[in-house]
Amino acid sequence: MNRHSILVKTTLFFIVIFIAINVLLFFYHFFMQDKIVSLQGQRYIKALKVLRENKVITLEETKEKVKPYSLELITDIKLKSDVFVKGESLFKDKIISIYTYKDERYLSLEKLPVLLEFLEFKSSSDYEELVKKRKLDERTAFAMYLRKHKKTVKFSRPKPETLLFKDVSIEVHLLEKQKLYAYSFTVAVDLMLIAFYIFLYRKIKPLNSLKDNISKFAMGDLSIRTNMKGKDEIADVANEFDYAIARIKELTDSRNLFLRNIMHELKTPITKGKLIADTLDNDRKKQILQKAFYRLQYLLGEFAKIEELTSGNLKLKKHDFIVEELINQAMDILLIDDSKVDITITDKIVNVDFELFSIALKNLIDNSIKYNTNGNPQIIVTNESITIRNKGDKLTKDINEYFKPFNREYESIEKGLGLGLYITNSIIKIHGFKFHYLYKDEHHNFQIVF
Repeated sequence: MNRHSILVKTTLFFIVIFIAINVLLFFYHFFMQDKIVSLQGQRYIKALKVLRENKVITLEETKEKVKPYSLELITDIKLKSDVFVKGESLFKDKIISIYTYKDERYLSLEKLPVLLEFLEFKSSSDYEELVKKRKLDERTAFAMYLRKHKKTVKFSRPKPETLLFKDVSIEVHLLEKQKLYAYSFTVAVDLMLIAFYIFLYRKIKPLNSLKDNISKFAMGDLSIRTNMKGKDEIADVANEFDYAIARIKELTDSRNLFLRNIMHELKTPITKGKLIADTLDNDRKKQILQKAFYRLQYLLGEFAKIEELTSGNLKLKKHDFIVEELINQAMDILLIDDSKVDITITDKIVNVDFELFSIALKNLIDNSIKYNTNGNPQIIVTNESITIRNKGDKLTKDINEYFKPFNREYESIEKGLGLGLYITNSIIKIHGFKFHYLYKDEHHNFQIVF
């Protein structure tokens, strides 16, 4: 598929937007979740500080102190055991652990003396020395701190007597809801993006079909149909183009019918004229009439070739010919002899349609004679090109303007219909040759490059 296609660019754009939106939503949800967790952590730390500062000993005192921080002390031994065994661990170390059990969050602490000693260690200069400077893990550093200060505290796995608090704040449920909302919102946005892309894809997809049909139309295929259902701009363009094709087909068929009738009607009087000329006794008059009718018959055939060329229905019949044969044919069509043109020629052989290429040369030679202002025109044949050269006034417009049909500035109405250069350029193009023009030293130079 063409990488410059609107469809390709639209697809790439949507892929980028889709990824960008999902990444942004992910980071937003992650940020919100992290923020909620951070608020929970701050609440837990405040509660622990209160326990440390007040040196709480009894369970009742502990329960009252943590209540303002939405923590409820759990004394049910079975529930504590279930939390430690069946609960999902979110965070765990030797001092503090966080569990979820049956959609509830629990904060567990080792026996309070251990916690108090650890909090004291973290605020001491020993922590800075051992952990930050010597880069020891906290457990090893804490053990060295206890030995240094001759303190004895046992580390143990969570046991029923470990302090366990239930988080009764709304933040726990809010966090779970936030996850659900986040997933639901992301899925909804993704579905809307995909739906919009499918809608846009279906609207743009017919452009490919329309482009292909336009290419076929450019090659002369008038049997195509581009009508579409719908009321949008693309459907309007396709339907208008379909209507234009139908109208052009009608006009083309009408023109072809008219031309066929004209050529058919002209053939009859020309044939009769040739027969009458053959019966004349006067050889001179007979020769003149025969040449005239031969000229008319050839022009009629040339006219038919030109009609095929302009309609795009022409099929070339290419064979190898010596350039000299083609030039002689062109001169014969013009009914002129070699004395009116200076020819420099080689035995160059070209693969061309004899009749068509002769018409192209005939037009160029005819123009060089008509518009020549001094001396004879020149025909120069080399192994690379044919150049037809004549002296004349400089053209007032760019040469491409004269390659258009019915240009009457170079080929006036008195001297032609303005089709000569248009037909010549078309014939040379369909042969795959290059056609150049150069005005130099007051001379027009038309060059066909093989």
